[in-house]
Amino acid sequence: RDAAELQRYRSHMEQQREEFDRKYLAMDEALSAKEQEVARLGGEVARLMAHRREAEAIRGDLDQLKATYKDDHRLMDEKEAMRNQFVEELKKKHDEEKARLEGAIKRHEIEAAAQRRERVEGELRENRLAEELKRRIEEEKARKQHDAETRAKFEAERRRLHEAQRIN
Repeated sequence: RDAAELQRYRSHMEQQREEFDRKYLAMDEALSAKEQEVARLGGEVARLMAHRREAEAIRGDLDQLKATYKDDHRLMDEKEAMRNQFVEELKKKHDEEKARLEGAIKRHEIEAAAQRRERVEGELRENRLAEELKRRIEEEKARKQHDAETRAKFEAERRRLHEAQRIN
């Protein structure tokens, strides 16, 4: 009966370990996907920064043209105003996208920290269960040894009584 209970307990522990392994692998895959997403978002930020530098270079060229062609000053001012509006809209879009990406990165970092915390908690839980199993095995060994000693005493007493009856 105790062996069956011990076997059930071992089976239960094995199932818990397998479940932990599955969860760990799932967390590892999720973390890998999040890291890929962070890398993709980093590339997107770099691309947007290149667009921003390009827009700023265009603005610099426009400023040069404005100084070179004074006779077209009014027309150039109108074009510059339109281009400035475009650049500002681009900057605004860039800033909004940057804020969105930074928020996504922050959420990812929070999720990754939570996953690491869950992994550590799982490992601690597994260690506690292993210690509990070890303690129960030791208790079982001690109980078996005590049972064997008790049986030996009982057998010795039975033999002594049987011998006493035989002598009488």
